[in-house]
Amino acid sequence: MERFLKSLVCISLLPVVIYLCSCTSNTERKITQLNEQISLLEKEIDDKHEEIEQLQIDINEISDISYLSINYIENMDSKRLIEEQCDLLALPVDNSFILRTIEDNTVVTVLDTAVVDDLIWFYVSIPVFDTPNNYKGWIRKTDSVPYTTPEEKDN
Repeated sequence: MERFLKSLVCISLLPVVIYLCSCTSNTERKITQLNEQISLLEKEIDDKHEEIEQLQIDINEISDISYLSINYIENMDSKRLIEEQCDLLALPVDNSFILRTIEDNTVVTVLDTAVVDDLIWFYVSIPVFDTPNNYKGWIRKTDSVPYTTPEEKDN
């Protein structure tokens, strides 16, 4: 009889043991999944740190302008033609922020002319149809040619 009771207890405990084993297996699987997610997130954090470092290097290169002397002169032209695509810059220096790209064969309005480090720069307004932001900025004189109408060419 005692043996029968022990067998009965063992048989009744079997589902509990199976359940506990199952829970352990699920828990281990979840832990493995979470560890994989942690690894992916740590990799993503490392990538973001690299991006931040690169951006800081870029900002340091741009902000390397410790002194900027802009000597404004009389406008040479009221309009200029951009024959080949160029950048519209925030400041009249080569390593300035690019505000937007000016497309080929665009006629720009010259608002100001200046000399910076012996280079002539034009502060221009460009025709903008899509979004009315960043439509004024600086271009090098060498990025443009004088704009002439057909009547001016005949004279």
